Amino acid sequence: MGNYKRRMIWFSEIRWDFLMTRKQQILKRFPKYWKILFIEPVVLGKKTHFIPKRENNIYIVTIPYLRGSNKNFLSKFISNNGIVSVFIKTFGELIALFWIYILGFSGKDKVVALSSIHWGDFASKLKAKVKFYDCNDDHLKFAENCPWAREFLLRYLKTCNFMTYVSEELDKKIQEICCIESFFVGNGVDFEHFNKRKESPEVIQKIKRPIIGYAGTIDYIDTSLLSLIAEKYKDFSIVLIGPEIRGTFIINFIKKEKYPNIYYLGKIDYEDLPGFVQNFDVAIIPFRKDEISKSLNPNKLYEYLAAGLPVVTMDYSAKFRELNNVIYVARDREEFVEMIRKALRDKKVEERSETAKGYDWNMKTKQLIEIIQNYLC
Repeated sequence: MGNYKRRMIWFSEIRWDFLMTRKQQILKRFPKYWKILFIEPVVLGKKTHFIPKRENNIYIVTIPYLRGSNKNFLSKFISNNGIVSVFIKTFGELIALFWIYILGFSGKDKVVALSSIHWGDFASKLKAKVKFYDCNDDHLKFAENCPWAREFLLRYLKTCNFMTYVSEELDKKIQEICCIESFFVGNGVDFEHFNKRKESPEVIQKIKRPIIGYAGTIDYIDTSLLSLIAEKYKDFSIVLIGPEIRGTFIINFIKKEKYPNIYYLGKIDYEDLPGFVQNFDVAIIPFRKDEISKSLNPNKLYEYLAAGLPVVTMDYSAKFRELNNVIYVARDREEFVEMIRKALRDKKVEERSETAKGYDWNMKTKQLIEIIQNYLC
């Protein structure tokens, strides 16, 4: 193991370079004596790491694997063709075993963490001192068109020591599948990164104030709600920041609806993001209300608060209602729109920032490490 005292393999549902999510935030804060292998999925048209990339004590490798669904012709073909499915699964597992051995992660003396349920069957067979499932989203709902996802997750859960979860709703869903010891390790924020004042980027300085802003994955936005906001606040600017999973989803929407007050700035590097967010006058979380949103506890909520911004959102989950003393929680679209004007007058900057301090990633990482250590003893 060299200079490393501990080893961990993390099977991830998203790419390392996609967005700065809880996985990257937590793993980057692990002590340097932890050697970590981060296995990420292939996403067509996106950067891959078929040859492992190293960031300090973390090794990132891209491995093609079985992720069937009904989203497109290729996915349908894979899902419905047993021979092809077995081939892709076996091919991916052989590559995984190769890198696990070459990079020094073989043997039982390691921790296995999983947030990609598609790897559940493979991960259930790996030897490890400790195994856990990080339930950071409604993974089964996202994979509902994948016929083997539930069974793969169940196989893995039966070999797990514990599970971490980000909302009570998610814990309840998993407990219905498999009774497992669980710990709440919610999402959080790099407080100093978002709280410390940054220089305003030129591109946002040119946009008319006040600014109603959103920063996050674009595809989850409720465009019907966005339309109501754009029509109600025609003299305001609506700034959207973040990557699109579906390509030109939001650009097509803006062109079709012809909203001159909506500005889509694309994905902004995480290091530069606070400079944009701090220029919002009101921050919004305008997601669709559906089964997936019922278990929401997004990082952006705490990032907005760390920046001292008034936040308008909906009562998606218990976590939002719990924070209704520092954020504006609407019951429906109409109330959401009306709350924006009220939020503009809100001056409780320090109260919001103080709230965000309690969700710093350093605390979350320490909590997870302590849980793991208790099982290693």
